[in-house]
Amino acid sequence: MKRVKIKKTESYIQGHIGLFWTQVALSPLSVDALAPPIVKEMLSAGISAGVGSMAAVAGGIAEYVGKGLLERGCNEVGRSSGGIR
Repeated sequence: MKRVKIKKTESYIQGHIGLFWTQVALSPLSVDALAPPIVKEMLSAGISAGVGSMAAVAGGIAEYVGKGLLERGCNEVGRSSGGIR
């Protein structure tokens, strides 16, 4: 993801903090047409699973990072759920 996209996403989240850090984040929310693509996908995933946007944050970021690495020639991507020390 290019730095401009990251800044737009950060700015959107700061302006819509309720999507991620309040009780509202525990229930599915409608997709905002003005949201950055990663946020739209998180909101859509929440609707599909019947949960709030917070449930899709880690997976959404991991997916975007993985796709970016693959686009740059990386053949394998691994992830840890915090179990590696």
